[in-house]
Parts: sequence; C-alpha cells; structure tokens
Amino acid sequence: MIKRIVLSFLMATALCLVAFFLHLTFIEKSALHYSLKSVYIFNLTASFIIYLLVELLHAKGSSQAGLFYLVLIPIKLFLFFLFFKEDLFTEDGMNPTERIGLVVPMLLFLLFEIISTASILNKDS
Repeated sequence: MIKRIVLSFLMATALCLVAFFLHLTFIEKSALHYSLKSVYIFNLTASFIIYLLVELLHAKGSSQAGLFYLVLIPIKLFLFFLFFKEDLFTEDGMNPTERIGLVVPMLLFLLFEIISTASILNKDS
C-alpha cells in the first residue's frame, strides 16, 4: 500500500509539473491576475489528499470508498471557491484565458483522481 501511495504521489507531482510548465508556455503570465502556481499546488494537494483518504478507507475494508470519493469532490470544489474567491469574482470579470487557467488544472487533476480511485476500487475485483 505504501509503495502505491508513493507512486501515486510521484505521478501526481509529475503531472502537476509538466502541465504547469506547458501551461506557462501557452499563456503570458501578465494575462492572469491570479497565481497559476497556486492553482496547480491547490489541485495537487487536494487530489493527493483525496487519493490518500480513499486508499486508506479502502484498505480498512470499507465498501463505501467510492461513495466517500463522491462526497469529497464537492468538498474540494467548495474549498477551491473559498481559497480563490477574490480571484473568481473581480469587478472586471475574467477573460477567457483566465477561465481556462482555472478549469484546465481542475480537469487534469479530476481525471487523475478518477483513474486512481477506479484503480483502487477495481484492484480487488
């Protein structure tokens, strides 16, 4: 289990670094009024915590790990809203580049969570 957790952490970190630097090459830093680095770090941290909680719950033998994952997703979105509410609701609004800058990391890490959670739940099947 520890080996799987470390491997997942390394994969999530690699995903974060590659996606972040690719993202930086396609946009200008001045086009964003928020820290893209903070968005990626938040998503990396939240996704790994979600993975870790699902892994630990499944290791205890609980059959509710999948349902627990579904409960954690809205909590993650709510926390994202709390951390970035000043950036989300500006007087000028957000341009399309800024919107994409928020959505792309969320979707990438959501995909990571889905794949890793599915592998946890299917390993016993």
